[in-house]
Amino acid sequence: DDFQEQIKNELIEKVENMSVGKSFAALGIGFLAPIVLTIVGILLLILSIGSQVVLSAVFVYIFLSSLGFAITAIFFTKLLSKKVKMESKVKFILFTLLVAAGMWLVDQLPFIGGLVSFLSWAFGTGLVLVNILPKKQLKEENK
Repeated sequence: DDFQEQIKNELIEKVENMSVGKSFAALGIGFLAPIVLTIVGILLLILSIGSQVVLSAVFVYIFLSSLGFAITAIFFTKLLSKKVKMESKVKFILFTLLVAAGMWLVDQLPFIGGLVSFLSWAFGTGLVLVNILPKKQLKEENK
């Protein structure tokens, strides 16, 4: 339980401290990840390296992308809570639920809902991938 709580807190802290430029990078990674996964998967299957590797990668990606909507809601809540200067964890959780409900309502709109839903999914998936992939920046900070 402590390990899960620590990982969750680290991910939320990383999402909170992201810059706007990194946010655009996360959106781009969220767009490119399924394309890259598809191309690499097809190449691995053609080369007969193993369907188990491809299947495992697909399941990991599906799991990570299922977190996309929640991570996007947390990101926007952190941005808004900085403006409002909200300190309490209970208020943060309630505000996150409110933001998620608002995002869901926008997703239900007839014409723009699908686009907004896709963008929030891609952004959240990109945020997850940006925060779990090894970073060159960490290597530079350790020098």
